Amino acid sequence: MSAPGGSTGPLAWVIAWSAANPWTVLLASAVIAVLGALAASKAPLDAIPDLSDTQVIVEADWMGRSPDLVEDQVTTPLTGALLGSPGVMTVRGQSGFGMSQVYVLFVDGTSPEEARTRVAEAVARVRDRLPTGVTPRLGPDASAVGWVFQYALVDEQGVSDAATLRTLQETTLRPALQALDGVAEVATVGGFQRTVEVSLDPARLRAHGVSYAQVAEAISSANVLAGGGTIEIAGHEQMLRTRSEARSFDDLLDAPIFVSAGSAAVAAQSGSAPSGALAGDGMAAMGGMGGPGSGAAPASSGGTAAKAVHLIRVRDVADVQWAPAPRRGVADFGGKGDAVGGIVIARQGVNALAVISRVEEQLDSLRAALPGGVELVTVYDRSVLIREAVSTLLHTLGEEMLVVSLVILLFLRHLKSTLVPVLALPVAVLAAFIPLFGQGLTVNIMSLGGIAVAVGAMVDASILVVENVHTRLASWEAAGKPGSRHAVLVTAMQEVAPAAFFALLVVTVSFVPVFALEAAEGRLFSPLAWTKTWSMFFAAMLAVTLTPALIVLTRGGGRAERDAHGDAAGAAGAHEGKVEHHEHKEDWLAHALAVVYAPIVRRVVRYRWLVVALAIGVVGATIPALLSLPAEFMPPLNEGSLLYMPSAPPGISEAEAGRALIAMDKAIAEVPEVLTVFGKMGRADTATDPAPLGMAETVIQLRPREEWRPGFTWDDIVADLDAHLKVPGLPNAWWMPVQTRTEMLATGLRSPLGLKVYGPTLAQIETAAVAIEATLAKVPGTRSAIADRATGAFTLDLDVRRADAAALGVRPADIAATLEGALGGRKVGDWYAGRARFPLFVRYARDFRSDPEAIAAAWVDRPGGEPVALSTVADLRFGTGPDMIRSEDGQLVGFVFIDPGDVPVTSWVEAAEPMLDGVELGEGVRVEWAGTFQSLARANARLAWMVPITLAFIALLLRLNTGSWAETGIVLLAVPFSLVGAVWLLWALDYHTSVATWVGMIALAGLDAETGVVMLLYLSMAWKHHGGAKTAADLEDVVVEGAARRLRPKLMTVATAMLGLIPVFWSVGAGADVMRRIAAPMVGGLVSSFILELLVYPAVFAIWKWGGMKRLGAMGEAG
Repeated sequence: MSAPGGSTGPLAWVIAWSAANPWTVLLASAVIAVLGALAASKAPLDAIPDLSDTQVIVEADWMGRSPDLVEDQVTTPLTGALLGSPGVMTVRGQSGFGMSQVYVLFVDGTSPEEARTRVAEAVARVRDRLPTGVTPRLGPDASAVGWVFQYALVDEQGVSDAATLRTLQETTLRPALQALDGVAEVATVGGFQRTVEVSLDPARLRAHGVSYAQVAEAISSANVLAGGGTIEIAGHEQMLRTRSEARSFDDLLDAPIFVSAGSAAVAAQSGSAPSGALAGDGMAAMGGMGGPGSGAAPASSGGTAAKAVHLIRVRDVADVQWAPAPRRGVADFGGKGDAVGGIVIARQGVNALAVISRVEEQLDSLRAALPGGVELVTVYDRSVLIREAVSTLLHTLGEEMLVVSLVILLFLRHLKSTLVPVLALPVAVLAAFIPLFGQGLTVNIMSLGGIAVAVGAMVDASILVVENVHTRLASWEAAGKPGSRHAVLVTAMQEVAPAAFFALLVVTVSFVPVFALEAAEGRLFSPLAWTKTWSMFFAAMLAVTLTPALIVLTRGGGRAERDAHGDAAGAAGAHEGKVEHHEHKEDWLAHALAVVYAPIVRRVVRYRWLVVALAIGVVGATIPALLSLPAEFMPPLNEGSLLYMPSAPPGISEAEAGRALIAMDKAIAEVPEVLTVFGKMGRADTATDPAPLGMAETVIQLRPREEWRPGFTWDDIVADLDAHLKVPGLPNAWWMPVQTRTEMLATGLRSPLGLKVYGPTLAQIETAAVAIEATLAKVPGTRSAIADRATGAFTLDLDVRRADAAALGVRPADIAATLEGALGGRKVGDWYAGRARFPLFVRYARDFRSDPEAIAAAWVDRPGGEPVALSTVADLRFGTGPDMIRSEDGQLVGFVFIDPGDVPVTSWVEAAEPMLDGVELGEGVRVEWAGTFQSLARANARLAWMVPITLAFIALLLRLNTGSWAETGIVLLAVPFSLVGAVWLLWALDYHTSVATWVGMIALAGLDAETGVVMLLYLSMAWKHHGGAKTAADLEDVVVEGAARRLRPKLMTVATAMLGLIPVFWSVGAGADVMRRIAAPMVGGLVSSFILELLVYPAVFAIWKWGGMKRLGAMGEAG
């Protein structure tokens, strides 16, 4: 099919075909819209994109060992093996008391499954090099960013204690939630894990001549599960089983211990005859009886008589009781005391909102089974943030579409014409969700934000086409309706649609630098870039398909075909004539705009060089203002919840940590805007939580905004909380839950800014870090600077006197057995209570292991000899050591956590670096900035070369479209012009430059090119219409017609793009701050670029054409 009106090219053909087959195009568009709606409804929802790197956690326990032993024997071998794995970006090691955690971060593009496979292979290679009994295991398929839901079990009536609540969590709630789809792990925090403890009395052990190993073996032998296979009886299979597990404490207390005669003699000499012991002859007689059930000791191998033994019971040397297991974390709810909580951790890449919905449904069903007085309270729910963020953006998006529609209606004042771009807009928006769903992207504030910043520009092509049709129909009417109405419509569309289509493609290409961003900033903004790109792409496609179809249906209808066949008579034709006469009255708005603007254009053309010089001056004066704007990585994302994260010095005890936590939570709960407070110190029972005992994490849920004190803002609440909390040794630190956990995963820091201090020894690292802390605390505006003190933990060191030990026949392994078993406690099995299982430990009673004197008196069993006191072979002394040892890529590292307060990151670092240069770090110590400053520097470095390349590519596209470098240069003049308004609006709003504002400026550059293309289009059309110009007066008339007579479409495109963003500025809620930073430079830049384009473009066009005219004149004279 050839395009009417003599137009050629593929786009002209598409326009003609769409106009000839409007119902087919409409049906296809409806199908696309329905598919888009289905994709949007099925797409997973989240608050923000998942910013976390692909991560695998390796965890290993070496119970009772100090952090330095764990670091040397476990963490270092694991780290070394993992560093060589393919795709590994960073390996962070952390060694604590009895615990090693290694975090392996992979480069972008590595799938979680591939990462876990590589880590498993590396761990398998190093497993044989680890200490006996250390078994490394992979953590859950999740990270701390996956902490999507937290709850607390509360019993304010005091019926259930912390141990009972912990058991309820472990046996009822956790298994039920763990089974849900998308849940990687349900971690327990707080309370007391119940254990069954066999508490030994060393004096009674000594009196009976019983060793620790004998008691442990007796308990283990008294609590067994066994099976004997099957037998057949009367044609039926019978399973042979034994129920020999201990069912009561008496079963354990009655367990027999066989004591040799030599030990009995020792006991007799001590004046303590063992109760229930049998005489030697009696035992020998029993031994001679033999046979099952005799209870005799086995005969010696030489066939001689069995050695005499005595039989005692466990109750003679020990007691059995419930006891709390040692813990490395405590929890509190609302400052009311020890509490129990659960943390639901979602798998990587799952639909967080769907997971939370399933969790809430399951908890609702479980509430009915809770004991009387126990309540289940939600203390953190990310779905609130997700729903609020998505709702905020959807509301803003709806307002933008309404504003755009009203702007179009205001300018055209024709309902049918307005419907064309208004109907095409939602189809383009819905169509964008189809590829987004295929890419697996979530619907979040950034992906919806991409549509929000594109809405105004998406209708530009349709606006230009509709406005040109509107104008050409008026001219056709005025000329007496020559030819076919359908042909007029198609020709009018073909006249501007290709240029408009190309302009939208330029806008799409302009976002390429955003795709070049990497790491967290790339993951944050790539959904925005994708949605904007797809939205603009489909808007461009619909501009040459759906828009022509809708124009034919709304402006031509069935009458178009009759016009084409010359059927313009009859009553229907008379009625049509009245309608067209009404429609084609002279547009007073366009006329008024031309009357006002035409004299200005004439003066601009006459004083064109002066106008250009002034414009250059305005742009030049803006550059210093741009350079003076403070910079930050990202504006804060108000998540609706706060995370309070102070840290105590190393060495704090569990009891003191609990008291401090209760005091802090109670003070927080006093602030009226606070809804719930749930805090923990130390770690939860999950590999995703590496917190030491001195680190607090308190989640604060705030009440709805309407319940806040009048006039109170987010910053006011933080300031009030800061004033309420003044705990010595615990400097305040206020963060956001998701943002903080993302930073901790990406950088290892729990603050937005920090320094990594690398060095050869922990002592050197800590010395340098403390010196840096003291220096950086003096930087103006600093809220806090906290050095991570790694070596301040208190220790009670046992030094073996090897000569004395050897003289007594005591081996270091014997001393270690006492330390690990009698004092530390050794697990010898599990206690079964229905479906619940509790660890079964054998150790000294608390009174015999709670102070140095008691520890010194502990018995060390000797092979074949009497036990000796620990003090006879070892010395005890107090010392200090590391509380937590951190490493990164095999190097020891320490941190200085920095909160710059309200000071922009770049400004703070600029002030800090000269002061930092004066700090004496020591030999082999180096520092490295980390956190948001590192991210900002990385993003700036990437944009510094990507933006020029993209502008060059846009210039090449413009050159291919216009065929002229001069026209390309004129179009690109809009980019520096837009800088003026963008910078000064950021300054007026007191916004810092950030990655968000630079994304807005990148989007602005595309819009600038589009408006430049539109302006040049009408100037070129006027030039061609007049056949050029021969005199200065002719040139002036051409420029006035191109600029002033067609001002309405240019003003419409700018107004829709600019006013469409205005609702972003009055939106509130999660994500609004980020979107305002993106929209601000776009709005300010559009205003300034349009004003300067109205003044400078005509001047530059006149200079260009006048120069060409002079060259042609010179050539003519020469000829």
